[in-house]
Amino acid sequence: MSVLTCDDPAARLELGRLRRAVAALDSRFRRDLRTVAHDPSRVGAAGLTAGVYAIVRSPEWLGRWACPTTCVLLLRGETTWPALRTYQATCFDALYETATWNDWSQLGAAIEDFQETLDQFADAAGWARPGRGPQPDDRAAVSAALQGLLLRLFDEVDGGRSS
Repeated sequence: MSVLTCDDPAARLELGRLRRAVAALDSRFRRDLRTVAHDPSRVGAAGLTAGVYAIVRSPEWLGRWACPTTCVLLLRGETTWPALRTYQATCFDALYETATWNDWSQLGAAIEDFQETLDQFADAAGWARPGRGPQPDDRAAVSAALQGLLLRLFDEVDGGRSS
């Protein structure tokens, strides 16, 4: 896993886009993102991931990783780990049909932009491969990096307060 540095122009560009995407999110969604970024185990995840919606290797929490948006859907009860395991075998289209993440609302469009920008940032930073996520040995480090990054961005956008 590469380390994000200030002299990496592609990652710097994507970081600016990610900052704007976070700022464009509804404050309630940002609050829930902050909750899952602070403690992914709250929704039964071993950690956060990028580049993929979820990695469900086993029913117990150590085999579960999810992107921040999917974690919010778990927090809100709009999906479940058994459903994610089924989607992993077929496709994750059902996630786009929830009350939160959809293509018929402004909130859903902002979430989609955040999700795409997060994946592009993770790719530019070398943290995760699009469609496949982080290397298995890098999952814990990527999760910690994503958690730290998102919490810093939330502090910047919300002025250091929980929204």
